[in-house]
Amino acid sequence: MLTKEENEMLTRVGKGTPMGKFFRKYWLPVGISADLKTKPTFVRVLGEDLVLYRDKSGTVGLLDARCAHRRANLCLGTSMNKGLMCRYHGWVFDADGTVLRTPSEGQSDFRLSIKQKAYPVQELGGLVFAYMGDGLAPLLPNFDFLAAEGERHVKDGKDPMGVIRDPAGNHVHVIPAWEYDVTEAEFKKGMAETAASSPSH
Repeated sequence: MLTKEENEMLTRVGKGTPMGKFFRKYWLPVGISADLKTKPTFVRVLGEDLVLYRDKSGTVGLLDARCAHRRANLCLGTSMNKGLMCRYHGWVFDADGTVLRTPSEGQSDFRLSIKQKAYPVQELGGLVFAYMGDGLAPLLPNFDFLAAEGERHVKDGKDPMGVIRDPAGNHVHVIPAWEYDVTEAEFKKGMAETAASSPSH
């Protein structure tokens, strides 16, 4: 049985918590590529309120959900040719958090002193992944089940966690909020091939 303190340590994922620091070392799935059109989407990841969007050039961004100017909700923003525009005063933010335009501030270089909180994102295997850690993001792993050639069907899962198990019933991988549409036979075949190619310990 866990103590209250142990439970708190293992279940809190906000910035600065032990588990929050742990999860922020990895790329996390935050959206489904096919669902990400030009309308910004609210997502809450590791206790942070964020907005996931695709601008009209196809660039995907993940920003703090509140505008750096007046804290307006960027989920109500407008995707531009480049970046996301806040509807309140028209500030435009690029995917890296750079302020591209501040119409309410005139022609000053004031915008250069402001940066919207942003996280790097990459698309792979029909999912959008974000790196929320400090420093430079590591390479996004090209897992076979995401990067291999072939057709993939990514769908929003009904359960908050999708658990993949090997043929013996051992827990292999957790896919939060999404699951891959593969038959049991395809999965068992893939697990057998992986086991055959893995060096024995």
